[in-house]
Amino acid sequence: YKDIVCIILGKGPGMDLALSIGKRLGILGKHVFFPGFVEETLFREYINLFDIGYLESFNTLGYKAMIGSKMQYYMSYGKPTISGNNGERKILLEDAGILIDPCEPTLESFKKYVENLTEAIRLLLDDEKLRITLGKNARKKARMLFDCKIVAKKTYKVYKKVY
Repeated sequence: YKDIVCIILGKGPGMDLALSIGKRLGILGKHVFFPGFVEETLFREYINLFDIGYLESFNTLGYKAMIGSKMQYYMSYGKPTISGNNGERKILLEDAGILIDPCEPTLESFKKYVENLTEAIRLLLDDEKLRITLGKNARKKARMLFDCKIVAKKTYKVYKKVY
């Protein structure tokens, strides 16, 4: 996997850890880039560069309840996404990505999480057909769930029934 480039966007509690690991391994600027938080228009340009989306997942109430706009973007751009097998993500990525066990707040769990993440990335890199199929499924599901015209029609129907 010598040609892989990893672009890590955003900000959050895991960013400092990822940055320190990247420095320790000497891979920053070679295979791993940390632009940090970027504006939405630039974020969209980055997504076009991706083959795989990733949304971190910890086994906490906040992560279980959160879908995350990143996931909506990844799906709408047809990117297979790797994320935790919990909460709404479990439903959204059922046939549009790869689900892994979320990380618990222990070192042992973190190691297992990284192993599972690595395995999922390898699977998607090695199986282009799977990567493309999951991406197409993601795009299709995103159109059904997040397209503003479809959502507006569904919302209107609910309002009509209630009022």
